Amino acid sequence: MAGADELLWSVQGPIGRVTLNRPDQHNALTRRMWQQLPRTLDEVRAAGAKVVLVGGSGSSFASGADLDELAKLDGYTAARDHWHAIRDCLHALAFFELPTVAVINGPCLGGGLLLAIACDLRYASRQATFSLPVARLGIVLDDENIGRLKDTVGAGAARELLFTAGTISSTRALAIGLVNAVVPADELGRCAEKAAAAIAANAPASIAEAKRSLSRCLSGAAAAGSQDESVVVSSYLGFHKPGRDRS
Repeated sequence: MAGADELLWSVQGPIGRVTLNRPDQHNALTRRMWQQLPRTLDEVRAAGAKVVLVGGSGSSFASGADLDELAKLDGYTAARDHWHAIRDCLHALAFFELPTVAVINGPCLGGGLLLAIACDLRYASRQATFSLPVARLGIVLDDENIGRLKDTVGAGAARELLFTAGTISSTRALAIGLVNAVVPADELGRCAEKAAAAIAANAPASIAEAKRSLSRCLSGAAAAGSQDESVVVSSYLGFHKPGRDRS
């Protein structure tokens, strides 16, 4: 399996795999990982993949952005550069030419959930949990990512996830359309591979054009310049860790 230690990839036949590989930190995403993922996707495509499975090592999909790394941001420029790494990665994943499938076992939180939503399909184990705790952390999301969330689960469920910062089960995730299917943990890999094989058996040009059409049809709430980026960037400088006094 190729790639940097924190991000691994392989290709077997038409199916590529990208694996977040920080199991001891529940695959919390570092800036380096955000920056590397678009390049890794290009490498997987160049190696002949027709569809890409995105998953995590160990018992988690991804617990979000690395909060210790965020806490060390020491100025607006550093926060802006970190945010751009996250924003650009999620945009690249969402608009990647090949179909992508998130394989979710365990926690899928914060930036990990945004990563999963940027994939085309999502399959989860019964043990998977989902949360977008930006309100608890004091972080502001951009219009593009909120737009993808709304297009996936609808405005009401998006408000629930964003405003309450609560954690939902795989059963609830399936009910609101956040995931395509929920299966026992020992069947998750086979379920995702079966979907990937079905996709790979179809015409790549047809799928690529369908992806472009969907991108045009979805609301994508983010017209260029519609949001003041400084609001997003500044929130990373003052984010609240769980339990921190916000009074």
